[in-house]
Amino acid sequence: MHHYFSVELQDRTQLYLFLVDLDYFKQINDQFGHEVGDKVLTEIATVLKVTFAKGYVFRLGGEEFALISRFNNEAAALAVAEKLRRVMQQKCFNIDSLKLNVTVSIGVAQYQAQQTLAELVNAADEQLYKAKHNGRNSVYVATRRTDSSAVA
Repeated sequence: MHHYFSVELQDRTQLYLFLVDLDYFKQINDQFGHEVGDKVLTEIATVLKVTFAKGYVFRLGGEEFALISRFNNEAAALAVAEKLRRVMQQKCFNIDSLKLNVTVSIGVAQYQAQQTLAELVNAADEQLYKAKHNGRNSVYVATRRTDSSAVA
């Protein structure tokens, strides 16, 4: 992700970063084992890549992913973030004869001029923290919040 941001990505206008964290993922590892957890992560990465077709998906570690793409405006970015959240909420993963559901919390930040990647990640992480702290399975950006009851 650092290479993409620093070297390949020349035009950062209208760039957004989504931090996606799986809700209660530790319970999957604890209850079913890390092998099942690893398979869930692989499946989730695939769902994120397919759903987030016009951007880049990176695994940051553990159960956290970063997605980077350009959008015409904040509303368009939030619509995609909410779509990701809904897709994950509705998806049932069939892993080793287990049917598992996973929800995600998403923090969204727009790139600001001269911002470093670390600063952009920190901005999105602040929003992710709000999503986690306020009930999970939601999308936060600056002062806006969406969840299944707030967005059609």
